[in-house]
Amino acid sequence: MTARDFATLALLGTSAAVGICKLAEHRLDRISRSQISTTKPAAPFIEKRFSASSGNEISFRIGGATRPRRIYVLCHGLGTSSNYLMLLADRLSRNQNSLVVAYDRAGYRRSRVGSAYPYSVSESLCDLGELIGRLPKEFAGVVLVGHSFGAYIAHRFAEAYPEQVDHLWLIEPTHPREISAVELRREGTLSVSESIRMNTALAGLGLGVLNDSRPLASEVSGNRFSYPVESELYTGRVWRAMRREWDTISALLFDGSLSVSPSGVSTRVVASAQTNSSGANQRELFESYLERGESLDVIRGVNHHSILLSQEGVEAVVSLIDGASNEH
Repeated sequence: MTARDFATLALLGTSAAVGICKLAEHRLDRISRSQISTTKPAAPFIEKRFSASSGNEISFRIGGATRPRRIYVLCHGLGTSSNYLMLLADRLSRNQNSLVVAYDRAGYRRSRVGSAYPYSVSESLCDLGELIGRLPKEFAGVVLVGHSFGAYIAHRFAEAYPEQVDHLWLIEPTHPREISAVELRREGTLSVSESIRMNTALAGLGLGVLNDSRPLASEVSGNRFSYPVESELYTGRVWRAMRREWDTISALLFDGSLSVSPSGVSTRVVASAQTNSSGANQRELFESYLERGESLDVIRGVNHHSILLSQEGVEAVVSLIDGASNEH
């Protein structure tokens, strides 16, 4: 075999391997865009979408009461989608007189990036505001529930538009000073930056199926919505969306000069015991979202992911939300 023949065979083999990887990724992408569960949700969730003034096309799932007393709007974190929140959405939809909305920011799942500009937090606030404007609020107040970076967005929205939000639940909220205040966060953020760069590059080469999702897979045991959660980690779409947001978020985090103050809306912060004890200043960062007398609730036996991906974590969160609802 000549060197030329060998090079030709190598090229054909590489092309075939990339093609197989792309087919596998395409299949996983379709799975992550569908609502796949081992059991039916308590209420059927209907998929809807709208074109926002930002240029983005926003997709959301909505299910529950037709004349609700409260509307829960769920905001996902960085690198996840509404799939991540479906166990919580399903559980909240079982509450009588509740309507639940789980939406996707631009680039995630079925939502499309149409904005001509780089990502900004104000873009997300605009899209979220237009989503809330489409909900049947004549019967109900809006309760924003955010996780991680989604919690920071929910807080910023409530701060800017307090008249549109009745209550705010921040689950493991990102804080713009957490890198400068918590040593463990600095190390973790550098690791996240490298992981996003590497996995986005793999996805660009058609090798997204090589991304390692084992750390997250260990958190979804027993979650009947786990299949789409795990599947989307292999898709280039989710890594490109994450990279688009991370370029802005990382600058905000590394700057460390921004502070957080209470939004003026009734707020509860929910944290895992693991995160709450991760640094001497972590609890102080969580409490900066709260007015005096408002509650920081700590759930034991869970972490940043399993607080919403495990049945135990979701039941603990919903128990807190139900308890607060009964007080009002």
